[in-house]
Amino acid sequence: MNYSKTIPFFVILLLITQCKTQKQVKNLLLAPNDWTGEVLQFPLKFAPSLPYSGTRYVRFATGRA
Repeated sequence: MNYSKTIPFFVILLLITQCKTQKQVKNLLLAPNDWTGEVLQFPLKFAPSLPYSGTRYVRFATGRA
């Protein structure tokens, strides 16, 4: 059986199904409009052993180093 066409199809299918869309979460902290912000979900993917859970809202001033 020739798998030259079916293997790339299944690889692409697996990649598409594994992609997650980012859930849009409104940043609840009040700050000037030119500040940037992030929403962090705990536990962190790279540090699952940290004993924290929940959401952290962070804002950064314009021109921060």
